Amino acid sequence: INLSRGLASGRRLATATARPQLGSDLLVALFDLPLSELPALLARERRLRVCCVPYEEAGGARGHAALFGEYTHAEYLSERCGGDPHAYHNEVGRWYPEGEIYRPDLLPVPSYVLRCVRAHRVAGPAA
Repeated sequence: INLSRGLASGRRLATATARPQLGSDLLVALFDLPLSELPALLARERRLRVCCVPYEEAGGARGHAALFGEYTHAEYLSERCGGDPHAYHNEVGRWYPEGEIYRPDLLPVPSYVLRCVRAHRVAGPAA
């Protein structure tokens, strides 16, 4: 979405994406989403894997929630594009002409970093 809106370009294509790491926890914000908005969210975040993950709130309440995480390049090509390089190019490859979606040479999208900093500031020191 950052690309289609002209907010990302060149090597400034990166945003934060959850990646599984054994023994690690992730501090997140939980929110409810009306079921009617789910199809648009899934379409907008198609490049991300939807996972059902357990959570524990600060007060101790527990449950499960959807988490959008990363695919590896090979997984995305295989699982989302059926191994078809043309489908990959049409969906995401055209935005990443240097190759894979997740690469160490990419820099963050400036407006995305600003939104993250603002959200952290609102969350307060405990975050």
